[in-house]
Amino acid sequence: MAQVTKYALLKKEIHALSVTLDTLVSVADNDALMKGLLANVEPHISELKKIVENPTEYLFSAISNSFANALKDNFQISNLADLKNYRSAADDLAQFDFAQLGSVTLKKAALTVALNPDSFAEFRQFNTIVYLESPVYWKMAAALQSVRQDKRQLSMYGWQKINYLTGVPRYVYDLLDQLSHKRKISHPIGLDQDTINAAIGGEIKLSESGDFYFQEHGYADGVGLHSTALGITNLGLISLLLKRGVLGEGSCLFIDEPEAHLHPSWQKVMVEALFELSTKGVNIIIASHSIDMMKCIENIMEREQDNLDLDAHFGINQLSADGNSVNMSDNVFKRIAAIKEDLGQSFYEMFVDSAWLG
Repeated sequence: MAQVTKYALLKKEIHALSVTLDTLVSVADNDALMKGLLANVEPHISELKKIVENPTEYLFSAISNSFANALKDNFQISNLADLKNYRSAADDLAQFDFAQLGSVTLKKAALTVALNPDSFAEFRQFNTIVYLESPVYWKMAAALQSVRQDKRQLSMYGWQKINYLTGVPRYVYDLLDQLSHKRKISHPIGLDQDTINAAIGGEIKLSESGDFYFQEHGYADGVGLHSTALGITNLGLISLLLKRGVLGEGSCLFIDEPEAHLHPSWQKVMVEALFELSTKGVNIIIASHSIDMMKCIENIMEREQDNLDLDAHFGINQLSADGNSVNMSDNVFKRIAAIKEDLGQSFYEMFVDSAWLG
């Protein structure tokens, strides 16, 4: 009841403020300075009226706009229609259903976000979301920060209307920001980082000036990531994310092709580390084309099938070229077998060719 009374009072005060503004505008015809000041205030009063008159609709609209801009920034596109599969028709819908949370629908360049108001409490429970793509971005971290700083300076000098794409996804900058501050963790993840650091012969660190570097075991001086192997960066970042407290229970970690630049033995280290993170409450989502990684995942599942509900802990999905799920057997090991067969097809064909040549 107290909240309802406060809302009604706020709505009344905003209405009174709007009436006062209209009165001031009517008497300020001959005062150019006053008219200019009132013209600056009027849009803000109008926005406040929209908020108090229909807060839910205003919130959903703001979320839709924010989500649309985030998609453009993350995929570095000017038109949301570019997100659709190139084989789809212009009027085809792209829809993502998030169960009780709501849904997102894309038709041509129009994005609609439908959220369940009852799910706001669940949204608040979301922890850190991390997206790792190419380690090349981390070799260029200093240059990328410079690009962002240049854009901010243009805005400061009144170039706000020039809203250009930098070519760098937003999630890269988001993670740079997250790593720049070491977090306090209520429930730290007890992952043995020594296994990762032993595999790469050192660890990635962050200097006080904000520069990333690789500290090789047994050497006092660090080496800039631009002079470090990409595989070291790819694997070492997992250790750094844990050390800086970015990953915690409830976090979501997305990795596109984690096998990139990794020796097969390091791929095994990566998969084992990701599995251990998953048992600590981190949600892991990877997209891979590595038969070595799939075999390692299969070995882990065979090893843990008496300790885990495999169907609940692992989600194995094979996609066709047009993005549809294929070979969706009820048996998870059959799904893995189908994926390994697909990934090993080219090797098999080359083996047959060599046999004929022999």
